[in-house]
Amino acid sequence: MDSWLIKLDANLIRTIVIQGATFLAFFVIVKVFFADKIKAILDERKKVIEKDLNAATEAKEKAEKLENEYAEMIKGAHDEKAAIIHSATEDGEIMKEKIVAEAREQAETIITNARKEIDRERTQAEKELRDSIVDMTIDAAEKISGKSFTKEDHAQLISESISMIKEV
Repeated sequence: MDSWLIKLDANLIRTIVIQGATFLAFFVIVKVFFADKIKAILDERKKVIEKDLNAATEAKEKAEKLENEYAEMIKGAHDEKAAIIHSATEDGEIMKEKIVAEAREQAETIITNARKEIDRERTQAEKELRDSIVDMTIDAAEKISGKSFTKEDHAQLISESISMIKEV
C-alpha cells in the first residue's frame, strides 16, 4: 500500500509548476505596473482616514468644551434663578410688611375716627338729654306751681337740673 494520499505524477507536477510560475508572473506584473498606484491609493485612503479621525477628535474636543460651557451656563442660570427667587421673596416680604403696616394705620385711623364719632354722638346725646330734662323740668315746675317762669327762673331751674344730672 501506498502511504501517499495524492499520487505525484508528471501531470500534477507540471500543473503545479505552471500555476506557480503564473502566480509569480502575475505577482511581478502587479508589482511592476500597479504597486505604485495601489500604494498611492492606499496612502490617499490613509490620509483621508487620518484627516477624518483628526476632525472627529477635534469635533469631540469642541463638543466637550461646549458641553462644559453649557454646564457652566446652566449652573449660572440656576444660581441666577435662585437669586431672583430670593430677591422676589424678600420683595414679597417687604410688600407684605408694608401692606400690613398700611392696614394697621388704616385700622387705627378708623378706630380713632369711630371714637371721635362716638364722643361726638355721646356729647350730642347728653346735650339732647339735658335739654329734654330741662324742658320736662320747666313743664313740671309750671304745672306744679301753676305759674309761668321768667328767664331768671329758667336759668336757676336749668342750673339745678344740670347739677342733679351730673350727680346721677
